[in-house]
Parts: sequence; structure tokens; C-alpha cells
Amino acid sequence: MKVLYIALALLLSCIVSVHAVSMQELQNSGRYELLHGFGESGKGDGTYIDKESMQATNGRNGTKQIAATQYVLMPAGDTIEEKLLSVCYR
Repeated sequence: MKVLYIALALLLSCIVSVHAVSMQELQNSGRYELLHGFGESGKGDGTYIDKESMQATNGRNGTKQIAATQYVLMPAGDTIEEKLLSVCYR
């Protein structure tokens, strides 16, 4: 059983891609845009959006959708939380 778990862990490590984002990269890159400063959003120290991840699509019945990757700086855990933001509108 241990061999099966180890094999699955190795397989998943090859399949799942991970991209780490640092605070320095968020602040010093033209790729990310600060949406909220410290204390404005109430959900962390700041919210950055990845401008390269923004995609707009047309849906059924004249609806439109915008999707982007959002990074929220979490002060309590000293971490950066990644979220997929999707907005549908008419």
C-alpha cells in the first residue's frame, strides 16, 4: 500500500504544475496591477491582478465573461493566496 501512495505522489508531482509568486515580483513587475492598498479591501494587505491572465469570452444569449488570476496578500500567515476571478455580465 505504501508503494501505491509513493507512486501516486510521484505521478502527481510530475503532472501538477506550480508557479510561486513572490512579494517582490508582485510589486516590481509590469505584469501585476495593485487593485487595493493596505487595509482597503478588508481581506489582506493588498490585492494584485495578473494582467497577462485576463481573458474575455462571449457566452450564450449575449452574455460575456471576464476571467483573471488574483493574488491576495494575507498578513496573518505571511502568505500570498491565489484566486481565480470570474465575472459574467450581460
